[in-house]
Amino acid sequence: MTKPDKKNKKKKEPFIDDGRVIADMSVDGMPTSIPERLFVGGRRNKIPKLDDQGYPLTQSDTVELTKDEKRSIRNGVIKAFLIYGGISIGLMVAVMLLLYFFWL
Repeated sequence: MTKPDKKNKKKKEPFIDDGRVIADMSVDGMPTSIPERLFVGGRRNKIPKLDDQGYPLTQSDTVELTKDEKRSIRNGVIKAFLIYGGISIGLMVAVMLLLYFFWL
């Protein structure tokens, strides 16, 4: 077995970045970068709402809710957050009590 000669190895040329983009890395719906928002334009284009098959919704396809329906949705969301918050606080109090009585 002979060792390869270092003289015979091909020298690699240094990589020079020419600034070309090989693949477009932009994603629909992703917010733009901060410099782009500050210097280019501020707002991004609105993405249309799509139905189940991926077609844009027209004005006739949208659902109008009454005041009672909106109120019941709002109350349901508030109740869900209160239940989740109550359970979280209850668990924290239980852990604190366990630590107080069994650790100290």
